[in-house]
Amino acid sequence: MRSVNAMIRKDKINKKGLCPVYIRIISRRKSAYIPTGIKTEPKQWNESKQRLKSSFSNSTAANC
Repeated sequence: MRSVNAMIRKDKINKKGLCPVYIRIISRRKSAYIPTGIKTEPKQWNESKQRLKSSFSNSTAANC
């Protein structure tokens, strides 16, 4: 069984306070992280929905 989730990596915060958004794929109990190239502040991330909040610029395109 495979699962795909979007997440931010709070352990990789840069000097500006931005976290990168990653796609996490779990297959056969192994995780793979794929960077999306999007960086956001942790307060602009909705943990329960695993999406960017609408306050993030260009959130509609990023959440697709």
